[in-house]
Amino acid sequence: MDMTQNVYSSYCYRSPVVFLGRDYWGPIPTELKDGKIVEREDGGVYALVHKLAPDLRDWTSVTDTDTDVLAFLKGHEPKLGPPPLPDGCDKMP
Repeated sequence: MDMTQNVYSSYCYRSPVVFLGRDYWGPIPTELKDGKIVEREDGGVYALVHKLAPDLRDWTSVTDTDTDVLAFLKGHEPKLGPPPLPDGCDKMP
C-alpha cells in the first residue's frame, strides 16, 4: 500500500519504504556483471518493486536488522512528490 501511495504520490508526499527480512522479500535487486549494474530477474518482491518504480529506488531498502531500518528512515525524510491531481497538492487534506 505504501509503495502505491509513493508511486502515485497519493498524498502529495513520498516516504521511504523498508522491507524487513531479505529471505522473505528477496535480495538486493541488482548485481554487478562485467563492471555494470544489471537488474536481477529472480530477486523476489523487493526486486520487482525496484524494477517497476525506478524513480523510487533511492527510497526503498531491504534489510534484516532493526538498526538498519531506523538508519534508513532517519536518512530519508518524506519529500514532495508530483501532484496527484490536476489542481495540485493545495486541495489535499
